[in-house]
Amino acid sequence: MVLAVNPELLVIGGPNAQRADLFLESFSSRLAELCPLMPEIKVSALGSDAVLVGTITLALGALRRGLWAAIDSRNSFPMARPALREVPL
Repeated sequence: MVLAVNPELLVIGGPNAQRADLFLESFSSRLAELCPLMPEIKVSALGSDAVLVGTITLALGALRRGLWAAIDSRNSFPMARPALREVPL
């Protein structure tokens, strides 16, 4: 996958992040043998919560977009103030 995508950064996350100290050195060495352009390797600080945090972030973004679409498409809602719409998650 690294050879096909060629990322600059490879993040070890999920349950693997908790035990990265056990395999990171051998993983990095093997990856260096296979990849002509070695990515930087980091271990996620989120650990096993990485998937959960990502899922919640995506769900909140979809909810926010859906709510704004509903507000924009209905005359029964008061006009949204632009400053409120630009506040990031």
